Amino acid sequence: MTSLDQALALARDPRFKRRQDAARALGEHLPHPRAHSALVGMLADRGDSAVATAAASVLAAAGGEAGLTEVLRAIADGPEGLADWIGSALVDLDVETGTVRDRVLALSGSEDEAVRRGATVVLQDLPGPPA
Repeated sequence: MTSLDQALALARDPRFKRRQDAARALGEHLPHPRAHSALVGMLADRGDSAVATAAASVLAAAGGEAGLTEVLRAIADGPEGLADWIGSALVDLDVETGTVRDRVLALSGSEDEAVRRGATVVLQDLPGPPA
């Protein structure tokens, strides 16, 4: 079993801590389509917001534009409480890297309406001048 297969198996574990660990492990395999797809699925994890938050952090940090786009869609289309947790993870990531705000700003003009809505929500919370 490859490390990707192991991470994918962990992503289906009933214990939230194992799923959270799986998100980090899957990040090591990005941009592999199976890793990306599993992380996107984890954004909608209803079992624990920590799993969705971990997946969002990994996608935003290592998933490139495609990963951040999925995170913004999850913020726009997900339940409000979960969107708040994911948004907080992006703020934390921006504090660490200093790059999230610029990347979200670049996506705020997306043709995808959900991405624009998600970007609007995130930009309200990220430090910096109003967008």
